[in-house]
Amino acid sequence: MNTAGSVLLDTSVVVPYLRGDQSLPTRFTQAAGIHVPSVVLGELRFGARRAVRPDEALA
Repeated sequence: MNTAGSVLLDTSVVVPYLRGDQSLPTRFTQAAGIHVPSVVLGELRFGARRAVRPDEALA
């Protein structure tokens, strides 16, 4: 797999994106590929399950 020009996202980037940060999609479109590690997915799921409305957060 060629990952040149790809971006590996951290939780600190994914959360603002999911919350509607408008500056991030522009940067994402310039990347050759976007990757989210399984650890980040686990952190997002953990945070969503601890939210006030976990069903909405998981959705």
